[in-house]
Amino acid sequence: MDKNGRCAGCLMFFATFQFILMMVLAQVAFPCVGGSCYNLLTNPISDLGNTSVSPLWPIFNFSIVIFGACLFAAALLAAGVFRRSQLTDLGLFAIAVAGGGAAGVGVVPENTVLAIHSLFALVAFWGGGAAIILLGVAMLKDKNWRSYAMYSIISGIVVFIASAAMLLPSGTLAMSGPGLGFGGVERLVAAPTLLWLLVVGAKIARKRA
Repeated sequence: MDKNGRCAGCLMFFATFQFILMMVLAQVAFPCVGGSCYNLLTNPISDLGNTSVSPLWPIFNFSIVIFGACLFAAALLAAGVFRRSQLTDLGLFAIAVAGGGAAGVGVVPENTVLAIHSLFALVAFWGGGAAIILLGVAMLKDKNWRSYAMYSIISGIVVFIASAAMLLPSGTLAMSGPGLGFGGVERLVAAPTLLWLLVVGAKIARKRA
């Protein structure tokens, strides 16, 4: 693997790690109002970047912009990481698109133009889910990545199933039956992609030529 490939892995891991860390810090600093504090099950992730209520909104928004920019750069550098195929190219393109969507989430916080913010979020979620499914299918024919193939495909499927639940009305069984509010379901959408980026990014960064 060339230096560009290893750099792509480092970017994927660093981008994801710093975003998760800043997200946790923003959650801890979020104020309690009337005895009600930030709730992972009911509060959307984007509340952490809300410029009117989140004390650490600059840190959160800057972090997600960095996350998106690093993903975009990693997609450009990762051409030699996986076996070259049309599926691989589409998967890397989807990572770049997801990175652009994530950066847009930070540039347009939820309390500015909600419709545009929500569109960026969907692009980030669906782009990430599509990327890991496409790359997972491509991995089936790559002996160096075959052990990661089913993990990737299943992770991507979870993203899209949880995305469908997130778009349903909040009173439906998919949202309230399992005890998950909008925030909980949104985290089910984000978590598989974030974990995949950490796992795969670490493998790429450690991989020898």
